[in-house]
Amino acid sequence: MIRLTGEMLREICPQATNKACELFAPYINEGVKKYGIYDKEVFSAFLAHIIHESGGFKYVREIWGNTSWQVRYERDFKEAWEATLKPKDRNYTAYNLGNNEIGDGKRFMGRGLLQITGKSNYRACSIGIWGDLRLLESPSILEAPEYAVSSAFWYCFDFRKLTREFKTLNMKDDTKKINGIAMLGLSERINIRNNALKVL
Repeated sequence: MIRLTGEMLREICPQATNKACELFAPYINEGVKKYGIYDKEVFSAFLAHIIHESGGFKYVREIWGNTSWQVRYERDFKEAWEATLKPKDRNYTAYNLGNNEIGDGKRFMGRGLLQITGKSNYRACSIGIWGDLRLLESPSILEAPEYAVSSAFWYCFDFRKLTREFKTLNMKDDTKKINGIAMLGLSERINIRNNALKVL
């Protein structure tokens, strides 16, 4: 079984603080044990994604600025709301995130190390981890370090089932499933993964 120390995590992620590495390492180890992760390639890819998406364990909540993209998290009640919406349509993102009520976009902003986003994903995550709907009542639970980590494991290994993709060398398939077609930060993810393989 792979076991990560705070010192190892700091070596993999030099931009992270010692405090953050010591804080998150035990929770990451709990996830490794729960999901039975023995493969260094799989674990290194997972680390690469959570490190990149959280800015080196700096963010467990999306920076909310009501940007042009974040505006699309909110439903526009003047526009169509149906399954046939196209990506260019105003409500496409909100519909696919399940954000059907006023304020859902901000309420269910990205949280956790992998930025769980949207009411539908919060519902699935809540059921997947606890078997109930507590995240719909208290979405900020995912900002706690323990659940910021457990939600990332759930997303990768239960929800998206990315074990096979994590074993590939180019990381394109898993990055697309985590980040979308833009595949932001692909080169950084690859560099972190390669660094993790050396440290583990």
